[in-house]
Amino acid sequence: MSKFAKGQSGNPAGRPPGSKSFQAQLRAALEEHGEEILEKLIERAKKGEPTSGRFLIERLMPAMKSAPVQVPLRLEGSSLEQAEQIKSALAEGLLTLDEARTLLDALRTVEVVRTATELCDRVSKTEAKLALLQSPSATGNGHEA
Repeated sequence: MSKFAKGQSGNPAGRPPGSKSFQAQLRAALEEHGEEILEKLIERAKKGEPTSGRFLIERLMPAMKSAPVQVPLRLEGSSLEQAEQIKSALAEGLLTLDEARTLLDALRTVEVVRTATELCDRVSKTEAKLALLQSPSATGNGHEA
């Protein structure tokens, strides 16, 4: 059974139907005055007000979350050898710590996938061999044991 009667609000003292939320009111005000506000922010930023400048930069040009890693080396060999190459490139200053960490994380992920795939293949082969051993023709007499 429902807590509230059909058609009755769970919060009768809440916002009246048809009224606008704060966000909707703010959007409407920005649509009306946004250009003027932006011009004032730009003007203040030009005068050297750091808060306005920071606000404009943060909102109009948000920080990049990630970028492609430009690897200045060709990773070859086993996973261990590749990890050593990454470590050497980091030590030589060819990679940043974040780039090296990203590459090592990717290398670790590839190893996990490779190991899981090999394990699945081994299990499949083992199951196939077991099925052959359990088949009636494998017992030699045509009857199951």
